[in-house]
Amino acid sequence: MRKENGKPYHILIAGGDSWFSQGDNAILAGTLQILSGEMPGSEITVLSDRPDVTRRFHTGVHAIYRRDLAAVWTAMGKLDLVLWGGGQLIQNISSQAFILFQLTLLSIAYAQHVPVMGFALGAAELRGRLWRTLTRRAIERLTAITVRDMGTQQALMDLGVRKPIEVTADPALVLEPDDGEQVLMNEAIPSRFAIIAPRRWFHYRHTLFPIASRPASDQPQSGKFEAVLDGLAQTADWLIEGHGLGVLFVPMYPGATQHDEFVCQEIRRRMHHSSHSLVLQGSYTPQVLLGLFGMAQVVVGLRLHSAILSTCGAVPSMIVYNQLKGLSFFEQIDMRKFAFPIDNVDWPELRSSLARLLEDRPLYVEKLRDRRDRLAAAARLSGRIAHDILLEN
Repeated sequence: MRKENGKPYHILIAGGDSWFSQGDNAILAGTLQILSGEMPGSEITVLSDRPDVTRRFHTGVHAIYRRDLAAVWTAMGKLDLVLWGGGQLIQNISSQAFILFQLTLLSIAYAQHVPVMGFALGAAELRGRLWRTLTRRAIERLTAITVRDMGTQQALMDLGVRKPIEVTADPALVLEPDDGEQVLMNEAIPSRFAIIAPRRWFHYRHTLFPIASRPASDQPQSGKFEAVLDGLAQTADWLIEGHGLGVLFVPMYPGATQHDEFVCQEIRRRMHHSSHSLVLQGSYTPQVLLGLFGMAQVVVGLRLHSAILSTCGAVPSMIVYNQLKGLSFFEQIDMRKFAFPIDNVDWPELRSSLARLLEDRPLYVEKLRDRRDRLAAAARLSGRIAHDILLEN
């Protein structure tokens, strides 16, 4: 797809909060796949915390350091379209600086008179009248808005946004798996296994800047999070004892400010049968990771994209959700009864639900295939809307 003068369109993707995150990587990979189908031949630039990693995992794209605002300004002056999203960009739970940075990016694009599309956006709690007002005004200037779930649509309407909001789906849902067999061999993963994808929670304080994270073993845990760690350890032992499964812990957000790998190790430390579990060590593309998820018997996740990758592979999953995005996704796939709020998890009930997923696995696999195909089609709608914006401008 090219302009009338034969030159390619230039598109910039400003999404996710870090490419250390496997979820953000999956969103980007899905977005690129959607764009390649709708706008083949376009030149794509990605704002990234780690441009070298982004270029390595996603061949053929340009990447610039997202915090180099001078470089961002220069890049935006050459663009035909900015895609703001996907991912949960409308929130200040992690820090107030996060939403300030997002609004700064939008201001740069608006100052350059570049069309900006809200692309499969996610929204969470946004505290403070000033932040809500500034964010509403910025969103009202978007050329078009698509969101990944109805919860986000409602959040934007509650914010006072009056522009049309199209509900699509998370871009990661269009991904196709690469062969995960090599991962099984490289990491000595048993042939029958369950995945647990944990994370930290109860540590955000709505501060101006993000709270620095230390390894879980070196950091005092809140009483609530201690209960979550114990519950996951007991669930892992239950999967091993009662169902003969190995347990693979997958750090969806290793290193950086999150250190999921240390949470994984802390859970293993509390287990009775930790010798039948292991933590995924390698760094893999989203497609390879999807291939691995697709071979699991069941998935228990605390991060949204562990459930999304499971759904892509038609593998039954459940989520212990800390934000409404987790609940919204399980409503999208008609699996609401397998979503548990992290503030008050009934662990015996969770394990009872997990048993139902395993006992009736073939039925849920078929159900998830149907939901996956529908949501993948919805996700591609965001790309068609972006395509139309380019043609109109």
